[in-house]
Amino acid sequence: MEEEIFSFKIVPRQERFYNENTAYGVYSFTTDNDIPNCYECYDPQMNKTKGCILAGNVQRLTVGIPYEVKAKLSFSKKYDSYQYEPITVTPDIPKSYEAQVDYLRTQVTITQAKNILAAYPNVVDDVINGREINYRKIKGIGEKSWNKIKDNLIKNYGVADIITMLRPYGVTVKMVQKLLSSYSSPQILKQELEKNPYILTKLKGLGFKRVDNLALKLVPKMRNSEERTIAFLRYYFQWLGENEGDTWIPVNQLD
Repeated sequence: MEEEIFSFKIVPRQERFYNENTAYGVYSFTTDNDIPNCYECYDPQMNKTKGCILAGNVQRLTVGIPYEVKAKLSFSKKYDSYQYEPITVTPDIPKSYEAQVDYLRTQVTITQAKNILAAYPNVVDDVINGREINYRKIKGIGEKSWNKIKDNLIKNYGVADIITMLRPYGVTVKMVQKLLSSYSSPQILKQELEKNPYILTKLKGLGFKRVDNLALKLVPKMRNSEERTIAFLRYYFQWLGENEGDTWIPVNQLD
């Protein structure tokens, strides 16, 4: 029997655990949606609401900002309680002035947040799309503080679309984060993936066969493409070297 997938909105209230190396996290959250096996609780404004636990492979979440979640309900024998295992966790990208202030306040003071928006009114969109930002134009923000803000923006908002696109094919959050380190912005990485999904063969743990299956689902027209041929040849010659001891083969074997 196929497990039911629940769609709901959450606000993380506490990061109980997060491992950067495995991208595994445990968060307590509140929700106004009617999902099973939640407990009654109060949000920070003391409004009565529901709470539960989100535990699994997920990008690092920011406490206090909303996310759209698709998840499966599971039972933890270790903790003797129900929890939700994330499939996709997508943040609501803040666009209004007030929403951006609310997000930035999770990283800096309210005065610093307003200073950032005074210099860059669309700072979230600017960072996601890789637009240049000169932190020296922002009063009260140094290089270290800005790099922290930028990294958190990318981790929260920049990778969300890419994770949503690739996760159904078994690509993990950690793999996406590693691939992102080779590109100047999440938007450029997304464009490159849409143009040539075979760049995923750069990742350890994703061989040609797995990537080929994914690529043809994402971009079916690549079946007879040069990119597919090159990705296969790299895979095949690496396999020959590792299993046959050399990479010599007759030319007609490649026909």
